[in-house]
Amino acid sequence: MNTAGIYSLKLFSTLGVPVTVIVDDKIPMSSVYKPVYAQASLEKEIWPILLEKAVSKLIGNFDLMVSGTANEGMFYLTGGPSFNYLNTSKATGALIFADILSYLNAGHFVQS
Repeated sequence: MNTAGIYSLKLFSTLGVPVTVIVDDKIPMSSVYKPVYAQASLEKEIWPILLEKAVSKLIGNFDLMVSGTANEGMFYLTGGPSFNYLNTSKATGALIFADILSYLNAGHFVQS
């Protein structure tokens, strides 16, 4: 528990540059005292709420986060490329892994 209520999160800007974002633990709450946006985990961890607050601060505000995707979140956390994989064929894990490797080996991501 952080008794000061201030947290520092290392994220990556939309340009892939590491940025330290400072947030407090004041959470937007609804009229029934539940967080308006992200929720605490079942274990009562608040990191999802703090992460969402930090990303919203990084990009401007909560309104700009509407309909974000998991791969956008991974980009802000890692600065690396990400993509969605839709498994419509109910393929096994091994087939999915092979498909992703094939995609990467085809040069869809440029390594620097």
